[in-house]
Amino acid sequence: MRFVRVIQTPSSSPGIDPTLGHAAWAEATYGACALGDPRRTRRLVQTAAALAATPAVSLSRALTDPKALKGAYRLCHQPAASAAALTAAHRAQTLGSASGEPGVVVM
Repeated sequence: MRFVRVIQTPSSSPGIDPTLGHAAWAEATYGACALGDPRRTRRLVQTAAALAATPAVSLSRALTDPKALKGAYRLCHQPAASAAALTAAHRAQTLGSASGEPGVVVM
């Protein structure tokens, strides 16, 4: 039995090419999110890429452009950007990766 990490990043994810850059990883992970407007999905991908590049810092430090930061805050306040909607594509990707394994333990 293999252990599969549920939290996926470009360097540690089963099923994700570890040579992907942060932007490509964010697109692969969140690009399929249906948030009611393609601009919201683009904003999510941009924000995820910035956070993946600098995971130890706050949102305001990861997004140094004031317009990007304000856009991320606006995205967070959209009813369409629920936790379920923001993580749906990521969950599907994780389940797809896990389904190819003979045994999966989620911790």
